[in-house]
Amino acid sequence: MNKNEHEEFRHCRTLLPRRISEPDGPASFTLLGLTLPYTLYPMDPRSHRESLRRLRHAASGLTPERVRPLLQPFVEIWRPLAVPNLKDSPIPMDPDLQLSPPALTDLAARIRAVGMNLNKSGLKGVEYHNALQRHLAALAGTFDCQGWTESPALFDDPDRSAEDAPVQLAGRVDVVWSRRRLPVAVFEVDSTVKPRSLQKLKEAAAPHKFWVYFGKDVWSFRTFLQREDSGRTIVPIIVPRTFIPNFGD
Repeated sequence: MNKNEHEEFRHCRTLLPRRISEPDGPASFTLLGLTLPYTLYPMDPRSHRESLRRLRHAASGLTPERVRPLLQPFVEIWRPLAVPNLKDSPIPMDPDLQLSPPALTDLAARIRAVGMNLNKSGLKGVEYHNALQRHLAALAGTFDCQGWTESPALFDDPDRSAEDAPVQLAGRVDVVWSRRRLPVAVFEVDSTVKPRSLQKLKEAAAPHKFWVYFGKDVWSFRTFLQREDSGRTIVPIIVPRTFIPNFGD
């Protein structure tokens, strides 16, 4: 393609998909089971209309029954992921669903760094919570996971006394990481001590459970968690209110 043809090509907007980087490659491509031609050069309006006519004719044979199996895998990937309850399924112990000790250390450091940066941004309350929640979900890709926010979960009402029959509540977990649509880690993000957050984490069937705390009363948070989670199944991550240098590095 010479310089003039290239300029004409660049300014033309009525193009079918092009194989510019592979001039000797295949002359067609497949889309939803249809074989469609590539084009290398801009088309005049008449050729463009003819190409659209042929494309409509080829697509006329598409039915919901043919399209559904092609699209279903993509729909499944983004379907909301519910957090399984320990009463319904055990914690998956597959090796590929476990985060290594160095990865866990790295994760905690990253979360604290994100939280301290948000502190400097001046965000408060629910705006801070939502921003931290989004950052946690986005961080999943760094650890080869897929992140979800506001995943539905079932858990027992922690406010009922031990003598009363348990009542299961429907709620949402702030962040879930998954692989193969199986939970790897669950996160609750709070600025106050919330028994419901603890209960959701305790009942989640996930290998890793984190409670991210960005409030002021760290002593009450630690005391409550140590009392209610004697088995230490939940990892607390406390976001410092101010920058704390580490002189051990």
